[in-house]
Amino acid sequence: MKKIKYILFLIGLALIGFACDNNEIENVGVGQGSFKLALSAEDNASFINVVTKGKEEYVNPDSLQVAILNSKGETVIAFDSYKKMKENGGNGLPLTLPVGKYVVKAWYDNSQSASPVPYLYGEQAFEIMYNTISNVSLTCQYRCIKISLQTTSAFNAICRDDYDVRIVTDSNEAITLTKDNYWSFLRKECNMMNVWVDVRTTDGRNLSFSYDLIKKDKEPFHWKNSIVVKLDIQNTKSLNLETEIR
Repeated sequence: MKKIKYILFLIGLALIGFACDNNEIENVGVGQGSFKLALSAEDNASFINVVTKGKEEYVNPDSLQVAILNSKGETVIAFDSYKKMKENGGNGLPLTLPVGKYVVKAWYDNSQSASPVPYLYGEQAFEIMYNTISNVSLTCQYRCIKISLQTTSAFNAICRDDYDVRIVTDSNEAITLTKDNYWSFLRKECNMMNVWVDVRTTDGRNLSFSYDLIKKDKEPFHWKNSIVVKLDIQNTKSLNLETEIR
């Protein structure tokens, strides 16, 4: 009798192990499965090194918004942040979904125009099968071009601090950089940027400068490019503008 019990016990353990290996789950409704997301954000410190405030928020996946869409492109469920998704109203992960094909999307600040906040985005297709946990890994990538402004000590000694640098791209994005707002992130790739600098010196002179910024290889400005605009004064008279493309 004991031998029969032992055999049944071992069979039970084998069945449990089989269920775990196949990510099967219990207590799901008919025609349902589960979804579990492992979300991360690209941490490119050299790309966002100008941003000193809130850097951690930009790369912390808990700050990313998440949405799950069905095969018709309709939003099934959305969360203001990955953190709230993991909490899921106290239920946690995985989420229960009807059997079918889906796409999970995640992003940080999906503004349509230039912003002082970078844009990250990622998406991944997945399928829900009955009584099974679908594990999905997704990394959001930067999809923006960083523009930052620097000034030399010679410039700061001669010029007033109410200067501004206006940049307009051939993708119809426009930004203005100032002493207090010295970086921005473009949302659209472009081929050319027009840079206009307007400066007033402490002795009352107006200095202006304009030029078209085009890559030497004539390749477009792509996401993750970092452009530094540096303002300098030469011989206390002439305005000098340098750009560095990384």
